[in-house]
Amino acid sequence: MQTLGEVLEQTRKRNPQGIAIELNEERLTYEQLSMRVKRVAQRLQSYGLTSHDIVALLLQNTPASIIGFLALAWSGIGTIPLDPNIPPSELQTIKQQIPFVALMGERNNLNHIEQIAASRQFIDIASILANDKTQFSETEELGPTSDARSTFLYHFTSGSTGAPKAALHSQGNLVNGGALYQQTYQITSTDTLFIPIPLYHSFGMIGGFVTALLSGARVILNKRFVPSQIVNTIAQQQVSLLFATPMIYDLVARCALRETPDLKTLRYCLSSGSALSTETIEKFQARFGKPIYSVYGCTEVGIIASRWNSAHNWPLQALGRPLQGNCIRIVDEDGIDQPANTRGMLLVQTPAMFSGYYQHPEATWNVFSDNWYITGDIAYVDEQGFLYLVGRKDTFINVGGKKVNPTEVEGVLQAHPKVREAIVFGQNAGSAGEYVQAVLVLREPATTDEIAAFCRQRLATYKVPSHIQVVDEFAKTSLGKIRRSYYSNNAETPEDMKHSLVGHQIRR
Repeated sequence: MQTLGEVLEQTRKRNPQGIAIELNEERLTYEQLSMRVKRVAQRLQSYGLTSHDIVALLLQNTPASIIGFLALAWSGIGTIPLDPNIPPSELQTIKQQIPFVALMGERNNLNHIEQIAASRQFIDIASILANDKTQFSETEELGPTSDARSTFLYHFTSGSTGAPKAALHSQGNLVNGGALYQQTYQITSTDTLFIPIPLYHSFGMIGGFVTALLSGARVILNKRFVPSQIVNTIAQQQVSLLFATPMIYDLVARCALRETPDLKTLRYCLSSGSALSTETIEKFQARFGKPIYSVYGCTEVGIIASRWNSAHNWPLQALGRPLQGNCIRIVDEDGIDQPANTRGMLLVQTPAMFSGYYQHPEATWNVFSDNWYITGDIAYVDEQGFLYLVGRKDTFINVGGKKVNPTEVEGVLQAHPKVREAIVFGQNAGSAGEYVQAVLVLREPATTDEIAAFCRQRLATYKVPSHIQVVDEFAKTSLGKIRRSYYSNNAETPEDMKHSLVGHQIRR
């Protein structure tokens, strides 16, 4: 296993003048990146920070933030990557969970937490880079002081289906995770990777940046999301791999352009963070002539499966195949392996697997079975080895003893022309078990009668939502994933809704 510092040095020696990071007019070669990482690492060590400490990093999509991240890795200092726009109250909650000794970021970009940024516990990366001009000769180079197997990253899960927990990763995990992307998509130093998604999420950090670091590739960053600029950047910068979310692909597919540029250099459009709709795939490919490849994975174990070659005849509904080096099993409730085309619980092993959740021993115990990670997803594999996702075990709804898969119901609801987005979950119905509740975002006004009739034509009666609530927009994570737990915990009850359904109008 290797540390990120060792990977950086190998790449620097192999490709010193290659462009590592580019943001607008700011460009850093791998030689310059290495020098600045050492400079910040030396300053961190002069502050007395060691591998026994933990620092919270407000990780922006900027060269300075990447330098700070690599400097922490170089020094072996535990790191919590966080959204730079995190509210102070949420930051305080995290500090109560994980007692970090300092907050690190770029002071000029943190106006919403001025008091924290002005405190003695704040480390300003930009200030270190501006004021410290330390140079290192070949004979006195500062070497990495980290360990590839020790806990380095405290990476919070998205919290879309429950309370966020910090998944523990070593630097070796991160390097192994990047290597999976590098090998699967054949990424080299000639590639340019565009990452218009947050680097504090694993898809941007590992799939995008760590992969580029391993390959000696160029990374293009952007701080503001404008759909038309995404397209123009791909064309102008000759981007070969795009890392984005379904929400970004959907907005790009529908954005206004004076003319559609030629994206001939774009080899792969990779998508992760939430489910990718068939509508978005078709619109994007019709407009730009490029397929979108879904990446299936999670914070705990990294990338699990994907599609990676347009020449293959991939089944439309399949996630793809497990990547080389990954292992999967489909098991029943007794842990017995299931044959092809039989649904069961998906268990995985990857070279990027985490070691557990920070101070959550019970949650850790519940997701491991003989060194296999229990994803919580229900899936099956066909005879050709293609993986299909059915839904999540913990979200199945028990309606009078019959199981309802929310994913199936959501698919039907979203097929209605007046429905833009839908989520479905179970609500307690006492001795009857649960009832099916749906929350919708509409394209245009609709009534319960027409939505229910549409569902009854396509679903068994017990699967049709008993109660429907409409909201203007869904609350989502920064990757565009719907915060399901918020709606299931705060859903309107039948008593709340009974007056709103008079006249068959859906409640907003």
